[in-house]
Amino acid sequence: MAPIPARAGARPSPRASWWFSVRAWSRVMLLMGCGGAGTTACSPTESALRERTFHPGERQHDRDSTVVELQHAHYGPQTVRLRVRLRNEGATAVQVPRDGILLAYDGLEYPLDTATATGITDPIVLPPGRDHHLVLRFRLARAMTREAKLLLRGMTRNAEALTPLRLTIPALLATSATTIDSDATGRKN
Repeated sequence: MAPIPARAGARPSPRASWWFSVRAWSRVMLLMGCGGAGTTACSPTESALRERTFHPGERQHDRDSTVVELQHAHYGPQTVRLRVRLRNEGATAVQVPRDGILLAYDGLEYPLDTATATGITDPIVLPPGRDHHLVLRFRLARAMTREAKLLLRGMTRNAEALTPLRLTIPALLATSATTIDSDATGRKN
């Protein structure tokens, strides 16, 4: 295939060159299966597309003096790993059952992958005025391309049921491998 001759004096802008290189690299990494077990050729750019860190208070939901806050999300090809903080602002302890932690996505509810989750006891007991940090992992049927909901059901305080907590989990970044073929306007290339 012969190269296309450039017009005299025509040059791509530095921004366009950068955008093209990021998109091209992302396509290569997608084809290579970057992020899978045993791959070492992934760039920091691809890693940044699969992880998001949130500022305190940016992603949280509270009800009945119980707060769940998303601190970090890592998106894999068929998994999502969340680092969350549970906080009890009430005067008595709150209990959260492990099987009450679910991820609602794409019309299904996925249970917690307890084999790889850390900080999980059954039930999780939140003393008054204390925080509890959890790392939650969910195995999905496919990559998380739309937002999901983290559900905390079955919570109790003094043997009384509390209203479930529902925290919105954002999808992958817009420039990730899932939307590589669309430009900034959303049109397909």
